[in-house]
This record gives sequence, C-alpha cells and structure tokens, in this order.
Amino acid sequence: MVPDDLVWTVAVLGGKMAVEEAIVSHLLDIHHLPRFQPILEKMPAGQFRVISAAKAEKLLRDKLFERVHALSLKGFTRKFRNAEVDMHLSLSQELTPVQVFLEVLVKDSHQRFAVRLYTGEF
Repeated sequence: MVPDDLVWTVAVLGGKMAVEEAIVSHLLDIHHLPRFQPILEKMPAGQFRVISAAKAEKLLRDKLFERVHALSLKGFTRKFRNAEVDMHLSLSQELTPVQVFLEVLVKDSHQRFAVRLYTGEF
C-alpha cells in the first residue's frame, strides 16, 4: 500500500531512521488516508500482543532445537545440500495481549513494571 518510490527510497538508503520517520510523516498526510482507511478500520478488532526482548531470548534459547527440528539432525547440511533451515517459532501461546500489558503498566509502579520486563515476564 506504500507507494513504490517510498519503498525504494527506504531500500536504497538502508532503512535509516530519519528517512523512515520522514516517510511516515508524509504518509500521515490527509491525501494518503483513503489508501490506509481499510486497515485503520480493522485495527480495533485486531488482537495485538507483545513480548519482551528478555522473554523472546529465553524462548529462543530454551526451545530452538525443539521447534527447529533440522538443527537436531546430524549432517543435515550434507544430506540436504540446498535446503534452508527456517526458524519460524510459533509464539502465539507466549505472547501477552496488549490490553493486559497496558493494564499492568497502569496498576504497577514503573520500577516493578521495568523489572517485570527485564526478567521476561511479558
């Protein structure tokens, strides 16, 4: 849905934050609203979820070999020379709904919330 010239600009410039922010500002213009209106209308019904970096790292370490079977096979790259090892880990059960995340943010002290993020509770 983003115009090709803007996508090309980000790709060529390597995703520099200043460029990305300028493009987002440009896309927030009223002239682009009809293009994104269908997505905006669906957003309230969406189920947004979050995961902290600490929890994501712990899950990767704990479940990598369990969820990416190819890594546990001896000689996988010799037996399947042109195969790719895809690491798509399903995190649907480990994610925290945004509503719960925001409720905890409001109820807990900022220090406690920060500790919970750091320890990977979310």
